[in-house]
Amino acid sequence: MATRHSRTSDEGTRARLLHAAGEVFADHGFRAATVQMICQRAKANVAAVNYYFRDKERLYHEALQYGKHPEIYNLEHFKAAVRHQPRQALELFIQDFIRRLLTQRNQPQWYTRLVAREMAEPTAGLQVFISTCVRPRMEAVAAIVRGIASPARLDEALVQRAVHSIIGQCLFYHRYRNIVLKMMKQSEFGNSDIERITESIVQFSLGGIHALVAAGSTLAAPGRPKLKLEVPRRASARSLKQRNRNRKLDRRA
Repeated sequence: MATRHSRTSDEGTRARLLHAAGEVFADHGFRAATVQMICQRAKANVAAVNYYFRDKERLYHEALQYGKHPEIYNLEHFKAAVRHQPRQALELFIQDFIRRLLTQRNQPQWYTRLVAREMAEPTAGLQVFISTCVRPRMEAVAAIVRGIASPARLDEALVQRAVHSIIGQCLFYHRYRNIVLKMMKQSEFGNSDIERITESIVQFSLGGIHALVAAGSTLAAPGRPKLKLEVPRRASARSLKQRNRNRKLDRRA
């Protein structure tokens, strides 16, 4: 039977390996990193990787998820807000997402670099990252968009584009963090900055969703005809020539 001391020791070794792996993978990438490099940094025996993680690939997959915080969309009060107060849910989601992106709360320093490297040099771990980190977030935002549009039913393709827009606005501040801070003449984002960024993204996103509904870009509700987005008809070559001829006559007059 394992003693409390041995369990604590095991957890400590496993955590050291994950941290060391995250740093090494972030610095060198999955292909160039070696188990020896990781164990040397973790001050652990090479056999420990096989004992705790089976192989380098499994260790890499777990490192990709190591910095994953408990997402807000897993919380019960957030799920209730999505159902009954989607606008408040949108604000809650964006504020939490922005705060985590800009303050790196509860994330090791190497995590952002590791994810960025995975995006640039994708491995089989990318699918794991998408299924565990990206897809749940996007599904949560999609539920919010549908709630805000209700009782209209937006076409699903438009829902997904709205989701991409909302998340893209948040990621902009993360991707161009240093540029934005220099333009603001600041070294870090404060609470007031996060509140203003959140308010701006919420207002812009609400405006976009309401514009889609107003344009009639929806699916047909039961018992109701499908609304269609009006698209201007393309002018014929003959009508364009006549229009140009009329303009020349007007100038001469």
